[in-house]
Amino acid sequence: MSSSDTSPPAGEHATPRLAPAELSSWMSLVRLITRLPWAIDAQLQREAELSMVEYMTLAMLADAPEWTLRMSTLAEHTSTSLSRLSHLVKRLEGRGTYDVSRTRRTAASPMRSFCPPG
Repeated sequence: MSSSDTSPPAGEHATPRLAPAELSSWMSLVRLITRLPWAIDAQLQREAELSMVEYMTLAMLADAPEWTLRMSTLAEHTSTSLSRLSHLVKRLEGRGTYDVSRTRRTAASPMRSFCPPG
């Protein structure tokens, strides 16, 4: 390897450096990505007493036929575990926010139906 060769040694990858303007843009994007979900969640909590995940779940169900979706589909699209989603469903039902019924199509794919109370 000559002294003018700036290639990284074999098996190593060079880490490119960002120009100052690129770094500034990147850091702005990172701040947005990390702060926006918190800000949305805080506003939903204040105005509707719902978390962002609760709102996302209800929005998905409102768009589904007969407000019914598989729990695994809800978990996937809300980026939550089935366990967390089960707790969320119980919490919504316990608050009287929504009536929840459970329908089993098969043992492996439970369904949930939500509807406003009354």
